[in-house]
Amino acid sequence: VEAWQIRDSNGPTLAAWLATLPWVEPMGRARVGDTLAAVRNALAEQLLHSDCVLLTGGVSMGDTDFVPAAIQSLGGEIVFHRLPIRPGKPVLGGVIDGKLILGLPGNPVSVAVTARVFGLPLLRKLSGCPTPAVRPSVELSAGHDKPLDLTWFRLVNMDDQGQLQLTRSQGSGDLVSLSHSCGFVEIPPGQVGQGPFQLTLW
Repeated sequence: VEAWQIRDSNGPTLAAWLATLPWVEPMGRARVGDTLAAVRNALAEQLLHSDCVLLTGGVSMGDTDFVPAAIQSLGGEIVFHRLPIRPGKPVLGGVIDGKLILGLPGNPVSVAVTARVFGLPLLRKLSGCPTPAVRPSVELSAGHDKPLDLTWFRLVNMDDQGQLQLTRSQGSGDLVSLSHSCGFVEIPPGQVGQGPFQLTLW
């Protein structure tokens, strides 16, 4: 891999997470070319032997983002797309012949967050788990002071006193900030302060 090329951090991130879920049987992962035919064919192949397909990238509004068109070309339905959240706004949910499709964004922080927010409840439901995962409410050591008109999932880490603090981050592509975090808090639209906010741990 050359210095200017994009590394695949999303595949290993999702594989490591799925390996912690004993009721999920991962069927492998593959890289797919940025063409409608390639995305459509790969999706059709995976649907033959999977109950749910997770994808990363290809769900935004760019010229090579073919996931929505691929789902529709296979006779599927897009249930939701582009939600008022940060990070992960392009996230997409779809269904094809009763099989579920979760299209995650391409940036690593967005993938990690939306996999937990949308992927975990989806997989738990498919596995027959009757109750949602517990998400405790916590307060931050210092207040969140940047209100947005959307739901903001902000990375957090533990400080030297054992209190949760916001992780310094340069945005949804900042893999280093993701590695320094222990999870994220969910900040509702327009809200500021120290919380309480719901916490999701990695």
